[in-house]
Amino acid sequence: MTLLDEIEEHLDREDVSLREGRRERTIFLTRLGYPTEGIVFLNGDNVMRPWMELRTAFIHGCFQASLLIGQSFLENLLGGVAEFSDKASGKPRLRDLLLVAKEKGWLLDGEFSEFDALTKLRNPYAHYRSFRNPDSLMARAAATGQDPDAILQSDCERFLIRLHGFVHRRFGIGRLRVPREFEILPAVNPDQLEIDVH
Repeated sequence: MTLLDEIEEHLDREDVSLREGRRERTIFLTRLGYPTEGIVFLNGDNVMRPWMELRTAFIHGCFQASLLIGQSFLENLLGGVAEFSDKASGKPRLRDLLLVAKEKGWLLDGEFSEFDALTKLRNPYAHYRSFRNPDSLMARAAATGQDPDAILQSDCERFLIRLHGFVHRRFGIGRLRVPREFEILPAVNPDQLEIDVH
């Protein structure tokens, strides 16, 4: 067996073992819906690329990466809107962009709170924290008795629900649709979803 054969065999085994999780996470994202006429982002590729990568990372179970990419997406999205509206210039921090967005009514209060929490949540993932630091993933796991992966997945899902609701409301065109196969399932985000019954 050649090295390439071994790599192929490894990838086949990995695909089988991880497929169910990828399937569940793809269904989770699909249940968040999609505007019938698409989404229009300002700031082009700087926004579209992290939007696609955060969804791909989530599907593949890379929850920490999803949260980090998600912040990049949100910062570029809000920065583009703020600059287009002459409300930002230079290199504003995400927190400053969130405050501008809240002040201008672009964000609902719940969205602001959730995204502001993300900026605090991100730092222990992006920068070194001792396991003794209460914000570290291991300290959170010890305090709650949860598996670290479950905490990461929960953080990520909560963020994605709020983020998709915001993106659909502010940048979506057309009615939000969810595939018919999921109409019997409870909505992931009841405030944002309309089930397509046509």
